[in-house]
Amino acid sequence: MKCVLAAGVMMILGVVACAAADMPVSAEIVEVPAERRDWGEVIGNVRVKFKDGHTEMWTKNGKCLHVLRSDSGLVGWSRYTRRNDHGEPVNNMLRVMISPEQWKDVKTDLFIEDWGFADGDTTVILKTRGRHGPSYIQRFLLKTGELLNETKGSGPHAATPDWAKPYADDQPETK
Repeated sequence: MKCVLAAGVMMILGVVACAAADMPVSAEIVEVPAERRDWGEVIGNVRVKFKDGHTEMWTKNGKCLHVLRSDSGLVGWSRYTRRNDHGEPVNNMLRVMISPEQWKDVKTDLFIEDWGFADGDTTVILKTRGRHGPSYIQRFLLKTGELLNETKGSGPHAATPDWAKPYADDQPETK
């Protein structure tokens, strides 16, 4: 009985150690100059570094921007699905890797200008905008992709919902 219990404990510790090694500690965009062209931001592929030191390229098409890693280790990025008539990348898709085998895509009609994880990594917040004009801030449930809330990002900061304030255009001045 003691041998079985000891073997079970060792197996659990092995799974925990493996999970810790699989935890992303950083993520970056590796530039693909042909995709960037004269665009002002780095466009390329997503490279993820893990706790055990190894790295992996998670994309190969070179159409990714705005990569982020959450505190819990989730990694997400925006990617463009087409270029507009001005040759600008329209990054209207957000992809978040939930696990090595599962991702969640959130699509919007506008450019993703900024985004972030929120609510303990259960939601993502997107700041979107057309080529010109006001911004919009949307909060999506990560598990389902359901749109939970939406507000204008260009309204007065005091009238902006708390969840959207970090992404609002009108930010209070800091001293």
